[in-house]
Amino acid sequence: MQEQFELGKVTGVRVVLDGSFILTVILFMYSYVRTFDVDTISFGFMFTCGVMLSVLIHELAHAHMGRFCGVPATHVELNGLGGLCYFGGSRMKSVQTDVLISMAGPLSNLMLWGLFYEASLLAKSLPHSLGFVSGIYKLSYLCAAVASANYWMFWFNMLPAFPLDGGNTLSALLSTGVSLPTARKTVAWLGMLVAAYCLYLGWPSNIWMLIIAFYIFSRNSDVLSSYGPPPWQR
Repeated sequence: MQEQFELGKVTGVRVVLDGSFILTVILFMYSYVRTFDVDTISFGFMFTCGVMLSVLIHELAHAHMGRFCGVPATHVELNGLGGLCYFGGSRMKSVQTDVLISMAGPLSNLMLWGLFYEASLLAKSLPHSLGFVSGIYKLSYLCAAVASANYWMFWFNMLPAFPLDGGNTLSALLSTGVSLPTARKTVAWLGMLVAAYCLYLGWPSNIWMLIIAFYIFSRNSDVLSSYGPPPWQR
């Protein structure tokens, strides 16, 4: 079974679709499909498309900022937990470069939050004399839902944990005062706390939060292990 699919180029950036992304979309849509209500399923499909498009724009923002800073991206991967932007070389040309590339994604979500929020208000303000009142309010609700998703995507990505943008930004900033390994280990320990909090929020029934907790734990654990065992095991 093929695990990744080449989607082609979007705005000049190669986009790869991981099989886990498809599984996530199916699971995400399941809660809407099981209602057997056409309106609910239609809303769920359009909302899912809006969220997935937001994820793609987030990763493309990283790629284009990297290109602007002289660090070209090799490709963007859409996966089960969102996406990742891969670069051909080290992003750490300078602290400023790393911060700009890291922050480009969350700032794109902030921009999308504003655009969809304004679109929601605009749809609500349309005069009823135009007809299709029900459709206008559905459009307004859909835009508000996608706006809310981007709002929370911004704050989630700003958490101080790897591989989130907040973790990469904090690591770059800390490296101006301490060594890079110390900066990365500090952020990784903060990431373990973030993972523990996600586990607390998700236990025992929120499967999405539990998956996020495991993912953040494993990625930050990998960073810590790359610098050797903890002091009490040496």
